[in-house]
Amino acid sequence: MAEVYQGVTHGFHGPITANVTIEDQKIKKIDAEYSQAATVGALGIARMKAQILAQQSTDVDAVTGASTSANAFKAAVEKAIAVSQQTLSEEAGRDINVPSPKSGPVDEVTGASANPLQAPTNPSPVTPAEVASEHATFDATYDVIVVGAGGAGLSAAVQAASEGLSVLICEKAGIAGGTTNYSGGVVQAAGTKYQKQFTAYQNDTPEKHANEWLAAGENSVDADLVRDLATNAPKNIEWLAESRH
Repeated sequence: MAEVYQGVTHGFHGPITANVTIEDQKIKKIDAEYSQAATVGALGIARMKAQILAQQSTDVDAVTGASTSANAFKAAVEKAIAVSQQTLSEEAGRDINVPSPKSGPVDEVTGASANPLQAPTNPSPVTPAEVASEHATFDATYDVIVVGAGGAGLSAAVQAASEGLSVLICEKAGIAGGTTNYSGGVVQAAGTKYQKQFTAYQNDTPEKHANEWLAAGENSVDADLVRDLATNAPKNIEWLAESRH
């Protein structure tokens, strides 16, 4: 017989509730309740829900760009499952201040969806860089050192190399790509000739693009930076097209 269990956690825009239907120890359905203000978070929650259902487990990766909402929803599902297993009481499952017994409290200050009202912190015990003395010697020198081989870093490296500069790229992960690996091939730019040629969006413009970003940012983003990004995004498309040749 199917039973519905509930878990509630703190999300980016307020409480996130997971109503998990379990039958024969299998997750049959997951319903999510959260603030309508969670525009980006809604996508993260939807993808997290699909991953959990497909894997029949909460041992899945967070969604890049909506990590706070995705992790909070996963924690809510974990709480609901714990209630079904009677390792957590129903009251504790609905208590927003009780963390998931599996993953603990959601870290709300890391990732791209960090709460802008909180002071940023560095959760990693990183050793401060050492300043070389004037007598230090080096095995090699470069005109440009790029730290991080994500989409932006690789683009900067390609541009610098194309202008005749020597470039060193440093990447801490096992593969290059950064969060761009999760973009699904999408490059955001409005009003390009390619958009007009291949899509039905004939009247799109960088200004409309900027306004959409600003609305999604809910007045918590740098408006000048967003408008600059939207205005110059079409140039990135042209640069990518030229780089292919």
